[in-house]
Amino acid sequence: MNRGRLIAPYRGVRYHLKEYSTRPPQNAKELFNLRHASLRNAIERAFGVLKKRFPIIGSTTEPTYSVDTQTEIILACCIIHNYLMGVDPDERLIAEVDEELLQQSHHETEAHAPREDDEDARQGEILRDSIALAMWQDYDTIMGKKSKKDGGDPSKEVQWTSVMDDALVDALLYQLSIGARVNGTFNSRAYDEVVKELVAKFDMDINKDKVKNRQKTLKKNFGECYDIFKEGLSGFGWNDSLSMWTAEPEVWEPLIMSKPAAKKWMATPIPNYFKMAQLWAKDRATGDHAETAKEKRARYATSTTIDGIDLMVSQNEVSLENFEVEESDQMKSPEINVVRSRAPSQEAFSSKSKKKKVPEDGERDNVISRSFDNISMAMDRATEVMEKCFMKISGTEIYAALQVLDLEPTLVTDAYIFLMDNAKYKDMFFGCPVSGRKDLLLKLMSKSKN
Repeated sequence: MNRGRLIAPYRGVRYHLKEYSTRPPQNAKELFNLRHASLRNAIERAFGVLKKRFPIIGSTTEPTYSVDTQTEIILACCIIHNYLMGVDPDERLIAEVDEELLQQSHHETEAHAPREDDEDARQGEILRDSIALAMWQDYDTIMGKKSKKDGGDPSKEVQWTSVMDDALVDALLYQLSIGARVNGTFNSRAYDEVVKELVAKFDMDINKDKVKNRQKTLKKNFGECYDIFKEGLSGFGWNDSLSMWTAEPEVWEPLIMSKPAAKKWMATPIPNYFKMAQLWAKDRATGDHAETAKEKRARYATSTTIDGIDLMVSQNEVSLENFEVEESDQMKSPEINVVRSRAPSQEAFSSKSKKKKVPEDGERDNVISRSFDNISMAMDRATEVMEKCFMKISGTEIYAALQVLDLEPTLVTDAYIFLMDNAKYKDMFFGCPVSGRKDLLLKLMSKSKN
């Protein structure tokens, strides 16, 4: 049974130390259980020795004391035991305890406690998963380095750990602050600097391609989470210790019904969320009302065109009647009446003239079509630039920008309110490089108080 302060091993996964004697752990859960069993063994061994040396500790007739007093009694017994082992070692006690523990492990069966569904149990499971993942990543990195020294394949050695991810995000954020990202893309020199920094810190075979691939993975995961929580959802709060959005189960239910992808983030941590918001939040375009030149051409092709309509109207051969819009915003189709007012000879002459004009008209239409395509693409690019220039900065982005400035928690709240209330100062803040934002913010807040 997991609790926020009491972490149990994984059920259905090998646990006892003897089970790992011939085959090392193969995944995060097995590694967690192995280390959990190792710690439990050390604790049981210590208490077993103390009970052998001081039987009163294991007696059921001993007086009842408060928890603090019991702790002090155990501590005093440990001090006395260590002293006695130094002046008069007695290995028999330890041998007896080891034998009892061995016999106990042979007869021990896994107890299945009823599954708890309350919030504390869920937080305990999340904490256990995060600990197991972090331990496995570190273990994998150590084993990878060992394999590299033994002549392993270096192309398969990089296993990104949480510590490495932290360093990568910080390095990218620094490159952003010095202007090394243009139009949403880091330049080649920025990646070279990031690679150099990671290699110096972790002594691993890391190159530019591996950094880009890891960045792509982090950006994808961040985007999935940010698209759900970017506007700020009622009832949800950010938990720094768990690195995830948390809420009561009844608050999650309607969100998961409307956005099934949100279920993943009930139990999935996303470290460096606000730092990644600084890096990639503005790249999350909504795509509303977007239309490419190809889509415009397809839309134009669906409209009805009458060949020679301008000439027919000029010669009174066609009239458009009842062309009006009703209050329901539905447009009536115009009635087209063709009047045959010309003699057969005129029609024959017109037919010959029309045949001569067909090649010229076709060429002209192609030129006009290409011109419209060019104009359409230029408008697409201009719209893209304008959207970036006038993109509304959300409260989440403001909070994320403040999180990386190393401000006092109370000052973060004051600064958040200050920027939300002052659009002019907010523009000045985001127009300043990250490295100078803290100094600028403090000056602006001081100025507004005076």
